[in-house]
Amino acid sequence: MRRCYLTIIVLLCLAVAPAPPSSQPTSDVSTLISQLADRDPRVRAEATRQLQEIGPVARDALTEAMTDPDPELRTRAASILGSLSLVRPGDSPSVRKLLEQYRTRDAVSRVAFISEELQRQPNNPATITVMKRILAEAMSDDDRWAAARMLQVRMLREPDIRRQVREFDVPIDSRNVPLLVTVGLTWQGNDTPKAISLLRRATDLTAERGAPVSEEMLGIFRALTNYAFFSGQYDDVATLLRQQISFGHFSDSSETPAQFRLLALHAHVGPLKGFVGDLAQLDGSQLAQPIPLYCAARLLQRLRYPLLAEATAMAALLRRDPDGDVAGRVDVGQFLVEHGWDTWAEREFRSSLNRRGVTEVDCDALMRLSLLAIDRDDPTAAADYLDRAVGTLPGGSQVVRTNRQGNQQIVTDSMLRVEANLQRLRATQRVADKKAINDQLDDLLRSEIELDAATEIVPALRRQNRDKEANELFKRLYDQYKAILDADPTAENQNNLAWLCARSGERAKEAVRLSTKAITTDKDNAAYLDTAAEAQFRIGNATEAAKLERRALELRPGDPFMQKQLRRFERAIK
Repeated sequence: MRRCYLTIIVLLCLAVAPAPPSSQPTSDVSTLISQLADRDPRVRAEATRQLQEIGPVARDALTEAMTDPDPELRTRAASILGSLSLVRPGDSPSVRKLLEQYRTRDAVSRVAFISEELQRQPNNPATITVMKRILAEAMSDDDRWAAARMLQVRMLREPDIRRQVREFDVPIDSRNVPLLVTVGLTWQGNDTPKAISLLRRATDLTAERGAPVSEEMLGIFRALTNYAFFSGQYDDVATLLRQQISFGHFSDSSETPAQFRLLALHAHVGPLKGFVGDLAQLDGSQLAQPIPLYCAARLLQRLRYPLLAEATAMAALLRRDPDGDVAGRVDVGQFLVEHGWDTWAEREFRSSLNRRGVTEVDCDALMRLSLLAIDRDDPTAAADYLDRAVGTLPGGSQVVRTNRQGNQQIVTDSMLRVEANLQRLRATQRVADKKAINDQLDDLLRSEIELDAATEIVPALRRQNRDKEANELFKRLYDQYKAILDADPTAENQNNLAWLCARSGERAKEAVRLSTKAITTDKDNAAYLDTAAEAQFRIGNATEAAKLERRALELRPGDPFMQKQLRRFERAIK
């Protein structure tokens, strides 16, 4: 009798147990989705019923169906997706509550719920689970991108979240672009080929779908293009640029059009396969603009027609914007800088000076000229340009400064003065004029000295046997950054103090300890790896320094400073 009761209980349990997740073949799901647009309403109804029964397995295909040209198919796919719950057996009450709140909202308020409501609960562990679930299974790309942005911000601050996201098992044929991007980013520095594979899948899908393209994806296109270029994969660069052209990237932007970047690629390393077709995409008015003319000049240089190349470059310089857009000349110069065509870039920056009294443009051009002078190791010219840039600014003002890679930083007039004095110090050190060196150091010590300046001034003071002043300056900066670290022991603050110590040649062992902590917390940060390399070098470990610097360059390929650092470390090994 007891066996009978046990049998009945088991049967009852089986009867009420939830059905296991469907393992419906993808081909069957695709067939059912196509039947959502069938003329026969009975076929549509049956396809709807079966897709609802299949559940989460059909989610990716249904989401993709929402981009189908057939409006009825899109509507039915959206309806089915909306009926699928994101809740899973074993979810905590907190997770269930948040997912139910998300499910019951309309399309607009769902994004707001992800971006605002979940952001207000950063310490609630359920929010990470919910964002991951939305990223993987939500019905719309808007929702997925909202979750992706939230997770990517948290990943920067919290390596444990990055590890959780990295655990996603994303099939390479996935069509979930936000998921591919977010997981791909977590593999940077750990498994670069895997990261590139996931991100390239995302860009291929984006190009296949066409415009509109999210800002996040534009950033991924740029990153992959740069990576492929610095890795010497020029055909891949061309493919990525052609994809950007296909959906009109940069057509209405202040950035250089992708068509021009593709032309520059051919000029720089080609002409590559497809050059004639790429050239045919440009009309006469585009070809007559400065950047295409400079590209033609560079190609002529490489084909060993120097006179014709120089004539073409001069034609580009003399080509004026009919609207008198002086800032546009600075943009052309920046394009030339980014491609290493510095002589022509300097001409462009010079040509933008003192035209129509545009002080902001003068300052911008002068700061860029100073960076070119630094790159060609001419500190005297760099100091002169910086002095002139300061002269265009009212006292106490701020300005945006752009480096060779196009990255921007807000600087003050006093910061520019300090840098000008540093450049003069470098120039006087070369001629070994002790009095001039000490005069420059005196000027600098009267200034407000920031971290990077201190790392040059402290060693310079020691070389002039001004140890007391070196100790005082280092201690002041050390105490300042140590207090910041004690109040907020983040990897960034550990890195800042380690950089101060290592580059100043002080407390080298402490620099090693702090920088090791920083890269242990965030091993995918190129700046932290560079600091750790400098610290290792300072204790005489050039081999480890070079190893860390190579890793940093994997994350930031082509970085001029890091390349210089690596050469310095490798020379010490030899």
